[in-house]
Amino acid sequence: MKGFWVLSSLLCSSTPVTSNGNHSANRTLQMIDTVKTDIIAAHPNDFVFATTAADIERAHKQHKIAALMGIEAATLLKTPSPAARLLRARYPYMTLTHFNTNDWADSQGDIDDPKVVHHNGLTRLAWTWSTK
Repeated sequence: MKGFWVLSSLLCSSTPVTSNGNHSANRTLQMIDTVKTDIIAAHPNDFVFATTAADIERAHKQHKIAALMGIEAATLLKTPSPAARLLRARYPYMTLTHFNTNDWADSQGDIDDPKVVHHNGLTRLAWTWSTK
């Protein structure tokens, strides 16, 4: 990647929509640990973990690739123990939905499904979290 002047790489942690409860959160944590150990820690001369623009700039000055991580679908935060670890990890972004409407927000993936109760956008929970 360095040969192509890659300054940063965004690595997303995602689990299938059909995954539920702790399985989704734990699987996401496993993927995050894999990226941190098998990519970033295993290649310290090439990669550095980044959570801010300043981290990316610092990595660039060190001629390293800034590895940013994000979480796909806030439904992972339904389970308290894994959710606390995910939040402490300081990821630069987290999507609220993936393909399905959830307790956070409506999704375009099921907007035409009459069986799904929609919120008309973001829920109060999402508004509260997004302003923190």
